[in-house]
Amino acid sequence: LVPADDLVGWRIASLLVGLLSIALLALLARELTAPAAALGAAAFLALDLTHTALSRLALLDVHLLAWTVLAWWCVWRARGGYVRWLAAAGLAFSAAVLCKWNALFHLAGALVYLRLCGVGRKRLIL
Repeated sequence: LVPADDLVGWRIASLLVGLLSIALLALLARELTAPAAALGAAAFLALDLTHTALSRLALLDVHLLAWTVLAWWCVWRARGGYVRWLAAAGLAFSAAVLCKWNALFHLAGALVYLRLCGVGRKRLIL
């Protein structure tokens, strides 16, 4: 769509991923809490000046946020031992690590969480 050396294309991609990360956070917060709290979490992220600034720049921090929020949502869904959600979480964490190595800390936390939930001790469900 746009040339690789065009800065406008890079900024538009970060802007779209920034908007997507707000929706993903609302989705994760709705799974964890009430719908009103999910709306509040999405509003806080949308109004956060750091998130707004990073969404306008061609940096990978917004991409890291989107992939890690998606990965944690998949981990939350996979706590019952569903293989599809575990695979989706693995793909999302892989994309997050490809953005920045900081995602390895999230991956370690997710592995500890899944182990504490008992995933792997019982039979996995397709």
